[in-house]
This record gives sequence, C-alpha cells and structure tokens, in this order.
Amino acid sequence: MLGRQVSRLLVGAVVVLTACGGKDRVSLSAEVRNVDLKLAQSALGTFLRGAFDLHMSLGSDAPRSTGVELDTFSLVRASDATPLVSPLPLTDENLPSELSLAPGNDLTVNLVVDETRAVTDADRDAMCAEPARIDGALRDELNDWRSTPLSSLPFTPQGCP
Repeated sequence: MLGRQVSRLLVGAVVVLTACGGKDRVSLSAEVRNVDLKLAQSALGTFLRGAFDLHMSLGSDAPRSTGVELDTFSLVRASDATPLVSPLPLTDENLPSELSLAPGNDLTVNLVVDETRAVTDADRDAMCAEPARIDGALRDELNDWRSTPLSSLPFTPQGCP
C-alpha cells in the first residue's frame, strides 16, 4: 500500500514538472504572420510588394531578457523549399534600432518588402505555379546566437493569373 502511494506521488510530481517546464516557457519563439505579398505590374515591370509580421515571444520563465537579430528571409516554394526570391529584400523602415524581449513579453515587427528589384517573367510564373511560403531565421542571446529557423503558412501571392 505504501508502494502505491509513493508511485502516485512520483507520477504526480512528473506530471507537474512536465507541465511547468516546457521549452516555450524559457526560450524565444517566433512565427511569421499576416503575409500580404502581391505581384504588381507597372510600366517598369513586375514588382513584388507587401509585408508580413514577425511575432516573437519570450517565455515567462526565461532567466533574463534576450537580444534578437534577424537573419535572412526568403520566398520559397512551399512544397520543397526551392528558393523563389532569396534573399527577400526587406527595408528596415519599421525595425526598432535594437530588438530585445524581457521574460513574458511579446513583440511584433512588420517587415516590408523592398520593391526596388523587378521580378522576371520566369520568377513570376514560378511564384504563381504553386503555393509559396516565407522562410527565415533569427538569432537570440539566450540561445547563444544560434540560428532558429521559422516559416510562414503556405500562400499564393496576390496578382497571380
């Protein structure tokens, strides 16, 4: 009987420890949201325009604040990650000069595509042939500046025939 009580206590302790110690509670998590990209035709050619949000959260049990740096983002084919536009040219007009998150905080940054480079007809056709996604990565201080990959959900750019 004492053995059963000890077993129940141990199982209960394991359940409590498992529920309280998830990686997302102590580390940085991020996702690409609200993708709004379109192919826009002008007299000068076809340009990729738009923006997307990068949403970041630092777990409430993180030991301290963390600095964050963005790596390269690319537009890729969703089915096999073939690059379509790599790197994806982004402006820094909406980026704070320093990205930092305190434990338990969230931050959403709107990243805008720099539309100064025209898209070739072949690239436009590839972007419209099947769904795409945005792949990227970020690095943060708590993760020893190692790269953490992230991807958007698949989408089709607006303006595809």
